Amino acid sequence: AAADQGSAQAAYQLALLLHRTGDVDGATTWYGHAAERQFSLAFNNLGSLALARGDLDGAERWFRKGIDHGDWTAAGNLGTALAQRGRGDLAEPWWRLAFDHGVVGAGHNLAVLLSQRGETDEAARIWTRAASDGNLDAAFRLGHLRLAAGDLAEAERLWRAAAERGHDLSAADLGLLLRHTGRDDEAEQTWRRVVGPVEPGGGGGGDFADTGEWTHRLEDPARSGTVESAFRLGLLLHERGDRAEAEHWWRLAVAAGHADAAFELGRVASERGDTAAVLTWLGRAVEAPAASPELLELVGRQMLANLAAGPHHPALAVRLATIAAAAYQRLADQDPAAFQEHYDDVRRQLAALRANPGS
Repeated sequence: AAADQGSAQAAYQLALLLHRTGDVDGATTWYGHAAERQFSLAFNNLGSLALARGDLDGAERWFRKGIDHGDWTAAGNLGTALAQRGRGDLAEPWWRLAFDHGVVGAGHNLAVLLSQRGETDEAARIWTRAASDGNLDAAFRLGHLRLAAGDLAEAERLWRAAAERGHDLSAADLGLLLRHTGRDDEAEQTWRRVVGPVEPGGGGGGDFADTGEWTHRLEDPARSGTVESAFRLGLLLHERGDRAEAEHWWRLAVAAGHADAAFELGRVASERGDTAAVLTWLGRAVEAPAASPELLELVGRQMLANLAAGPHHPALAVRLATIAAAAYQRLADQDPAAFQEHYDDVRRQLAALRANPGS
């Protein structure tokens, strides 16, 4: 009612409530009304909504309006929009400026950029400062730097503290460190605490600040600590001989897009001689956007090995070759020099198989 009477503050608070509860259209409408009334935080949040839907032009336009109104969070988010355009060189000064004015998420993104360039000493200094200010992504990354330096105790301390505050990626990697140091039971309990909410599309994105502003971070949006934990819990249980529960967690991980979990399900299906399940799960592994080159090559080799072990019904042979071709096509797209010849060979095999009656 207050927003209808012209209150910019009320329009913004209403938009914020809708934003936090997932009503993107309603949030956009009321942020728009607040922006029309020159409410400064609304510009940044309109930019955040545009960034979330991939509208980089719109995001940049709104963030720049926020900067004009003195919003340093908008400056940090402008850096993220520029980085998503592949312009880390232009993003860096905005992140530095925002971090100098207290936007901790911008400091995290700056440290990610520096780390990617090999400037790990400065990245570590920034992550240390950001982690001390409560940024859990910074604590997670700093833990990896400490692990690489051989300081397992400090990596564990950082990840454990972040995991206790709800950072699922820290919990996933804490469990892995616990396994590495022989504490399997504690690793299992760590993962079990986070695997309940396994959902597709978890992971990176935006952080909500107490000010009502949204700060975006440079993390893989497809990577979720709950999904990683489900996959790793499955590996531990399978190793212990609890195959039924292991496959349960792998199936949940596959539903959330985890390629390695699909490969593990295909591998155990192969051990059982269940060719139909092998085709299903390895097909899912190849289709997963996050499938690594190493995994794609494993799938391609597995399918070609199964094909060579024939004879097979013509239709089954075509399915085997089709999955192999899909794996090598993705590899050839990424590294033509290494994989184009393999892809061409599989395509020729597939063409010959499709010519057979019953294929």
